Formats: sequence, structure tokens, C-alpha cells
Amino acid sequence: MSQLSQALSSNYLLIAEAGATKTSWILTKSHGKSFRLKETAGFNPNYHQISELESLIRDEIKLMLEGNQPERLIFYGAGCGTEEKKDLIRNVLQLAFPLSRVVVHSDLLAAAHGLLGNKAGVVGLLGTGSNCCHYNGTDIVKNVASLGYLLGDEGSGTYIGKKLLISWIRGEFTAELSQKVENHIGYPAEQAVTRFYSDKTPNKFLSSLIPFVKENIHFLPIQKLVENSFDDFISIQLKSIAKPSNDKLCFAGSVAWVFQEILIRQLSRHGYHVDRIEKELSKDLVKFHQGTE
Repeated sequence: MSQLSQALSSNYLLIAEAGATKTSWILTKSHGKSFRLKETAGFNPNYHQISELESLIRDEIKLMLEGNQPERLIFYGAGCGTEEKKDLIRNVLQLAFPLSRVVVHSDLLAAAHGLLGNKAGVVGLLGTGSNCCHYNGTDIVKNVASLGYLLGDEGSGTYIGKKLLISWIRGEFTAELSQKVENHIGYPAEQAVTRFYSDKTPNKFLSSLIPFVKENIHFLPIQKLVENSFDDFISIQLKSIAKPSNDKLCFAGSVAWVFQEILIRQLSRHGYHVDRIEKELSKDLVKFHQGTE
């Protein structure tokens, strides 16, 4: 019997960390070994149909669990900041796992649990989307509405991608850099607006430009674009949550991780000191829940 099968044969905890781009599923026991069960497509109830989550659970996760049900299922998700969205996802999970105790939290609380545990501090999320909050060691006591990629998400992957697209379409780049963007995207700037607005998942397209931004960060306009995006996040979101102080300040998310040198520099210019930046939270969430079991 494999270690995974052994773990499934007794009570265990299943943790899901869902973003707009991907979802990590981790199986763990109170004091035992943890397994990365699977990485699936992302899910955000603001952008995806609930049927997509139902299909994902039915066709992928339940098969991996070999007919077993977790004692507890904790789902942390992007777009789960309201009770309405939490209930929507909780109902799907409870129907799929009727014998499990299901809990749904926001991705922001995932960052707080993973980065701060039971300590108070300020947490920022910079991934496909963005958000930040003040955490008292137990609950989120203050956060700002991130508003999604159309109205907000300053400093996020979609925000940076949008800034890149705008600058390219408006001819603000040098001929060399503009050609690089065109080669990466696959069509000329003249077609960009039409193609963008006809895209079924424009947020996914925008965030997919981050690898290009990373690869070309040595171009000054690209560097400035990222700096300005982080400045917007700091000015619009972070400063409404916490002024520069002795509070612990931690960040999670792929964008924070990839551009951490620029992020740290821009935060410092605004008087903030960063304690920790992590790309993924899975291991930290396991430690947190093992410690609270």
C-alpha cells in the first residue's frame, strides 16, 4: 500500500488553495506526512461558473481520493470574501463530501494563516489579483476592496499586464521593445483592442504577460511600469490599511515573488519594511492547521 493510500485509509485533512490561475490540493494528517494531491485549474466565483468547480471536484479530486472522504476540508479561495460566495462554494463541496466538515475562507485569510499564523500583522497578496489586510492573529480586522481586474487589483499580474498592453497600443515603447511585445503576443498593436475585448478570459490573458515582463525587466520602460504598478498598490490599497510602523508586513503571490526586489525597493521608498515574501502558501498552511488541530 502506498503512503498516499495509507493516509487515505484514516482521518485526514484536505486543504485547497484556489487562485484565479491554479488550485493546489494538499492532503495532511494532524501530525503526519503531507502530500500534494494535485494541482488543478484555478477557480474564482467572480469569473468562473460554479459548474466548473463541480466538474473539477467530480472528475479530478474525488477520483484521486479513491472514494474516501476527508474528515475536514478547508477551501481557501480567491473571490471568497463575502458570505454569499463562501456559501456557494461550501454547498458544492458539502454535496460532494457529505461526511466531511467543510470550511471556506478567502485567499486573503490563507495568506494571513500561512504567513503570520497566530501573530498580528499586515498581509499583502500580489498574484493574478491583489489585496491586503490587517490581521490580529485570529481574524482579518480591516481590508480594502480589491475590486477585481476591471476596477482595481493594483500591482497584480492582471494590472501589470494591462499597463503593458496600454503602453504598447499607444506607441509608448521603443521600436525594439514594441516589436518584442508584438512577437510575444502574436499580432500587431492595431488588432489588440478588438482581440482583447473579444477574449473570453481577458484577465487570464493579461496575467499571462507576466513571464514576458520578467524576461524584459532590463528595459527601463518595463521596469518603470512594474514600479508604478506597485506604487499604485501601496498608495491605493496598502496605505488605507496600515501606515508605516512596526507591524509585521508579509506578502504572498507569484507577482510579489517574481518582482520582489522591485517590490521591496518601492515599499522602502514609502517607509515600509518587508518581513517575508512567499510565492506559495501550501506548506505554511499545513503547518498552521497541524498546529491548531
